[in-house]
Amino acid sequence: MGGSGCGKTFVGKAIAEALNIPFFDGDDLHSPEARAKMTAGIALNDEDRAPWLGRIGALLADAAGHPQGAVVACSALPARPTTCRPRWATPSSPRWKRRKGRGTL
Repeated sequence: MGGSGCGKTFVGKAIAEALNIPFFDGDDLHSPEARAKMTAGIALNDEDRAPWLGRIGALLADAAGHPQGAVVACSALPARPTTCRPRWATPSSPRWKRRKGRGTL
């Protein structure tokens, strides 16, 4: 994750190519309505981001079921990160517990 123009796509593609796994750009998963808002210079709100994050979450869940995995670039940087966190990213989830000690989500 990272802000616009920080190199997410460049680095993500390079990692995916080096590992011979698929690369997905989260920007490609935005709805036409969200794209129109962004094109007009209107910032997305949590309601705009929710379905997009759901699509990213579904993509990640699907990739987790494959041994090779995938790389996903995503600029999900809301003002309140806890409101846009994937459903699995909660302290009670098994994945959260496995990540404990590996840094923040």
